[in-house]
Amino acid sequence: MSTSVTARYAGRDESIILPEGWRLIGVGNPAPTTPVADVGAAVSRALARPVGMVSLREVCAGARRVAVAVDDQTRPTPTGPVVAAVLAELRQAGIRDEDCTIVVAKGTHRWPGDQEVRAKVGPAVGACKVLVHDPDDEQALVLMGTTSRGTPVWVNRAVAEADLFIAIGAVVTHYMAGYGGGPKIALPGVAGRKTIVANHVLAAGPTATQGRTAGNEMYEDMLEASQVARLAMKIDLVLDMDNQPVEVVAGAVAAGHQAAIDAYNRVFGYPVAEQADVTITSGFPLETELLQSCKAVLSADIATRDGGAIVLLSACTNGVGPGFGEAMAKHPAIPEVWEWVRTGQTTPTGGPIVARTLGVLQRKRVIVVTSGLPEAEVRGMGFEHAPTAADAIALLRGAYPKARVLVFPAGSAINPLRAVVPA
Repeated sequence: MSTSVTARYAGRDESIILPEGWRLIGVGNPAPTTPVADVGAAVSRALARPVGMVSLREVCAGARRVAVAVDDQTRPTPTGPVVAAVLAELRQAGIRDEDCTIVVAKGTHRWPGDQEVRAKVGPAVGACKVLVHDPDDEQALVLMGTTSRGTPVWVNRAVAEADLFIAIGAVVTHYMAGYGGGPKIALPGVAGRKTIVANHVLAAGPTATQGRTAGNEMYEDMLEASQVARLAMKIDLVLDMDNQPVEVVAGAVAAGHQAAIDAYNRVFGYPVAEQADVTITSGFPLETELLQSCKAVLSADIATRDGGAIVLLSACTNGVGPGFGEAMAKHPAIPEVWEWVRTGQTTPTGGPIVARTLGVLQRKRVIVVTSGLPEAEVRGMGFEHAPTAADAIALLRGAYPKARVLVFPAGSAINPLRAVVPA
């Protein structure tokens, strides 16, 4: 009897029939959760009892100008109601809306449209000054110091000149920094390009791996940079499969991030008991770009044996992503890519994921299922292409007649935990 599985694609659950002879060894679904009933109330509670520090009202003492950074349109965090709750708390501390600046912390991601900014910021668009961070506008950057690893900490001027800097984001896995959220809102979020490049080349080292923060040279540099930038408090959400908050954590950057990571892994951590021959994964919730969706490929890499195959479902509604397609199409050697990052020949966002993705392609087949990109473009980057999941399975059936199969329905969120030494 054939087995049917599902994975998220273009906002819906895609049904996939596994061939006869294929054995399903696991489905990395998130643990059952209940969305937060009142996001504003949950944020207020977190701000009153943050992890590792005093309450936001106490932190505000003496502050006149406040910068609030929010993650950008490439992240699904529903920041609008969080911003509203933060502003309400700041008002209670005597800080007026007009003295608050909301900074969209886009790092080197593409520039958001007006509607995307409104969606991220919410009603505060009409109450506060709102700006989008530009890592290349030298007049809008301030050098605040240097990390112990030599990274110059250039920071958005509105952040640098604020009396208080707080930020809002969400926890996800991250192929270099260990986990997203936490200090990443400062670096790369509101940092200058020179800062981002200096930090991101650290990902060429062996410690910059998914699921690791302690001893991760790149993450520790980010954390130190956030301290140089005076990030006083970070608010991180854990989101469910529908991008609804299930937990809100506020606190000092390091301690709060670890608490948020622990909460995240209670939902999205998946111990890998045995590696698969074929892993079917979804770019959701980061499937708007192939670049972002390849984070699901890098997660699947942990759970898939060398010589196996990864099937990625990704809508790619916004295309390939900055710098990624051009670099992949050149089929460079991996050390060459890191040199491109260092010298600015590719973006610090696209370059590192190119290097990591090339590493996967050297060891595994990767089939991209998408209607959002032309087949020739996908193949030109070194991937295989299939118009549907069924077509991708048909491509693999002959090569893997007795495949052990893992499925990650929300592959950009799930965190395969290294519970077994690769076979």
